[in-house]
Amino acid sequence: MEPDEADLAEYFAQPPLARVVDHLAHAFLDVRDLPQFACDSSWLAQSTLTNPAFFGCRSAFYVSARSITEFFVKMPPRDYTARDFLPAWQPSGELTERLESVWVATSKHVVHLSRQRTDPPGEGVAPWDTTLEGLSAIGRDCWAVLDEFTGAYTQSGGEYADQFTQMREGVAPTPVGAYASWEREKRERFRRAVVAISTPTGVHGHE
Repeated sequence: MEPDEADLAEYFAQPPLARVVDHLAHAFLDVRDLPQFACDSSWLAQSTLTNPAFFGCRSAFYVSARSITEFFVKMPPRDYTARDFLPAWQPSGELTERLESVWVATSKHVVHLSRQRTDPPGEGVAPWDTTLEGLSAIGRDCWAVLDEFTGAYTQSGGEYADQFTQMREGVAPTPVGAYASWEREKRERFRRAVVAISTPTGVHGHE
């Protein structure tokens, strides 16, 4: 058996709920790591060369935030949700309201080709805050509901409490201030890359 096949066999040998935790962790990595690439000031938004990656990161960010909200807040009975782990689970009210607003906006403007996509700004869904701080705030809310759930699930003696605890620690939000130095470095690399791409072949080194 090839190494990749062995890894897949081991992965699918796990109980379904263990695999659910793994998928959930990927969504949390998106909402933690993508704000710097998906925000209005993202270096990916500075050129038509990188615009596709910018919009891809923004869509992935919101879809992952929506998936997390579905799991912990909306909890549709047809899908795996937090109640498959903790049947009595109910998130706190204020957190629920904020995450539900993200769910609605993402459903109308990212996931579905809704009529609201063509509404003028300010009508229908509340305006989006797509700054770095705005996206990071959504990420913090996602992590907060994970933190709240993990505490309750651990207290109940849940079978996967260790996995949720590890996930909670591993996907903790990045402080917005930590992005500043990263952004400066990325912007300088991007500037050099654009210069290199825009320079006709053969110009450098043939003076």
